[in-house]
Amino acid sequence: MAYKLERIDRVDPLPAAWSFQGTAVHAAAEAYERSMRTMSIRKAQDVFEAVWLDKIDEAKERQPNLNMWLRGGRKTTERDIAERFEAGLTQVADYIDFTTTEPFILWVLPDGSPATEVGFRTTIAGVLMVGYIDLVLEDPWTGEIRIRDLKTGAKPSHTPVQLAIYGRAVQRVFGIKARYGDYYMARDAAPTKRVDLTRFSDELLGTWIRGVDVMESAAYEAGAYPPSPSEDHCWSCAVKHHCPVPALKN
Repeated sequence: MAYKLERIDRVDPLPAAWSFQGTAVHAAAEAYERSMRTMSIRKAQDVFEAVWLDKIDEAKERQPNLNMWLRGGRKTTERDIAERFEAGLTQVADYIDFTTTEPFILWVLPDGSPATEVGFRTTIAGVLMVGYIDLVLEDPWTGEIRIRDLKTGAKPSHTPVQLAIYGRAVQRVFGIKARYGDYYMARDAAPTKRVDLTRFSDELLGTWIRGVDVMESAAYEAGAYPPSPSEDHCWSCAVKHHCPVPALKN
């Protein structure tokens, strides 16, 4: 139901400072990586601040009632905004500090550009896949290629299909094989343990991708998007104010 409201009906979502924090941290990290890791922490933080302020101002115009904003815990929205701004600045500094100590460097695309926010468009299991990869890295000593996705929120609890698809896309588009992938967790200022992407065969990925595609197509045709109400799902749902389940609107 949340997918339908947000992606198909295109309802106006509730603002959340955690979303703007993630967007701004990603923007700062991308700017730093595009400088081939020469940008200073202060300048990267300036990028974060500029994107942050733009997103906050835009959200306030769209929803001036801060009581309607999503926020964590019992804090006020004003406090949530202030705390997440400071946390974002710290995450940007921590990210740059981390990159100066790890063995991997940024891979360079065939056109000479740095491999950050790498766009791809390819077909896997007969399904068109379009996306952007946060980082493609290389070990300069061994030549190992690694996929990395930046996360500013909680650690992904699901099977890392995202990394597997990114790895397959890099192989299809650029002809290089990434055996491993990981998530950089901004909260921890460190990546997760590496994931062996060779565990995900073409057959396995194809089964998942085709399955999701078939289910989504069927749901769209039937207009069937059942809600999954629960406290865990609903408290952070940005479109719950449009949810047809009355108990979940507050």
